[in-house]
Amino acid sequence: MGVTSIIQVVGYKNSGKTTLIEKVIADLAKRGLRIGTIKHHGHATKLVSLDSGTDSWKHRQAGAAASLVMNEDGALQLQAAQEQKPSLDQLLTMYQTLDLDGVLVEGFKQEDYPKLIIVKEESDLKLVDTLKQVEAIVTALPIKRVDLPLFHLNDAARISEWIITRWEKK
Repeated sequence: MGVTSIIQVVGYKNSGKTTLIEKVIADLAKRGLRIGTIKHHGHATKLVSLDSGTDSWKHRQAGAAASLVMNEDGALQLQAAQEQKPSLDQLLTMYQTLDLDGVLVEGFKQEDYPKLIIVKEESDLKLVDTLKQVEAIVTALPIKRVDLPLFHLNDAARISEWIITRWEKK
């Protein structure tokens, strides 16, 4: 697998993207896979600093554009201020050095990676026809579509199996 093993989970606001990703990550982790995530924060609010008052925070206050902290166990925290919003490809490049089996991306609807579309309401089905690389539909509705795999929103194990199979084909 590797960082080229990417699946986007997309849908409208409050459709269940984060909940689904949490369940799928837990299932994939139980199977021994190391999964990274990237989430698009589509809200107008700023991100909250993880390290207020620490040395790395002081570095940024002094003018550092980026600050990375690593502990003795190898855990990392990176905070960076960008003049231009990085693309999903640039964010994925940051994962190249990590030992990951795959990456789940929440959001970034318009990006061109394989997607699971969450359909909360029947009108959400328009995403299937308007977005690139839609590979499956996740829903709790009784939708009848034969052109794409359908998964129930609460069936993380089946979705995980599909993701693993898809990544192994790469």
